[in-house]
Amino acid sequence: MKKHPFLSHPILFTIILAIVPLQLSAVLGILTAKLMNMWFHMGLNSETGTELGSFLACVFRILLSCVIILLMKLSCGKDFRYGFDGYNLKKGFLLVSPVLFMAASNFPEYFLKGGEIKSGLPFAAAFVAGFAPGFFEEVVMRGSALSNMMYQWRDKKNPVLRSLAVSSLIFGALHLMNLAHAGVAETLMQVAYAFGVGFLFGAAYLRTRNIVGPVICHAIVDISAAIFKLPADAPEVIPFTVATSIIITVGGILIGLWLIRKEKQPEILALF
Repeated sequence: MKKHPFLSHPILFTIILAIVPLQLSAVLGILTAKLMNMWFHMGLNSETGTELGSFLACVFRILLSCVIILLMKLSCGKDFRYGFDGYNLKKGFLLVSPVLFMAASNFPEYFLKGGEIKSGLPFAAAFVAGFAPGFFEEVVMRGSALSNMMYQWRDKKNPVLRSLAVSSLIFGALHLMNLAHAGVAETLMQVAYAFGVGFLFGAAYLRTRNIVGPVICHAIVDISAAIFKLPADAPEVIPFTVATSIIITVGGILIGLWLIRKEKQPEILALF
């Protein structure tokens, strides 16, 4: 792997790589929606314009993910790999499959909150809205950040646990940005279970160096939430949400620790 000044600061690298493209995609989505409305005389109202801007932001997030992949390849050299191939593919799906519990739990949770499944174009758009964060976050947090930490800290004590724990903590903490549009209790639960889920995604990626399973399972989780429309007076937190958040957080950490257990660490280090 090539030396690069920016990559040599893995924590700063991770934070910048996660925040800047995310904010850039949001700005591009809003600007593009406004330009489309002006150029094509679409007559969008404020609500519809916001929905279009959000959809376009997801499209830009996917495109920026591809740019990140290209830049990482150019920066790190031909030996750097994300794992968008068949190597350890089945194993990758198997190790990350417990996270599908989260996708399954979304259905009773949203129904209990009075939600209903979208129909028509909003339902189709939900698949893009669900795929975009899964693809972006796995490319950034596991494919780029976790891989870079493993390279940069390979001579440190216990590089596997250090890299996995730090990348998962950053992944969880980044969900504090949701305070802009969600309540404190809901956001703190998101931070907690994002850490647990990130720990499981990261452990599966460390064991396989294949990112296809994490991307698809992550997308399934997000799509299972995006297809629902909640009423304006829906509660942010219900007892079911609290219970599943605890199960997801604790379960993700325990499964992740088992996946990177001591006897598996030589196998992991060989992949990085």
